[in-house]
Amino acid sequence: MVPVLVLLTVFVLWAGRAGRARLVADLAAGEAAAAAALCCENGSNGAAAREVMVEDLLEARPSLEFLCIGGVRPTAPDQGSGGPEFVQEHWVDFDSATSAGFGTTDGMGVLVVRFQCETDGALAPLAGVFPIITVHGQATEVVIR
Repeated sequence: MVPVLVLLTVFVLWAGRAGRARLVADLAAGEAAAAAALCCENGSNGAAAREVMVEDLLEARPSLEFLCIGGVRPTAPDQGSGGPEFVQEHWVDFDSATSAGFGTTDGMGVLVVRFQCETDGALAPLAGVFPIITVHGQATEVVIR
């Protein structure tokens, strides 16, 4: 009976830590998306700077470093042939709106931060008892130029 109770307790700890990893991943993605929206200029130089900044921000999170085995990795974009990146950008220009007198807004952008990491629920001494799961972090920010 005692081994079953110990195994059940360890499972509850693993499940709780895995849930915490999902929450930490989403919170980190939200912070990275907000930082990406506030930083950098428009264009390809800005996109490269945003990518580096988000990667550094995610790697600097101590909770992700503790929970993720092997660190965070970018997720491939939904569409297109581009390689995996942390930040995917989608921009819409408002050229006709500014010429019609609707204001000085040049456009709007949607920044999506996506990444994944594998976690064992931070139960490293018991590696192999419970499975390693992949946790996905994702957040979106809207930017008005």
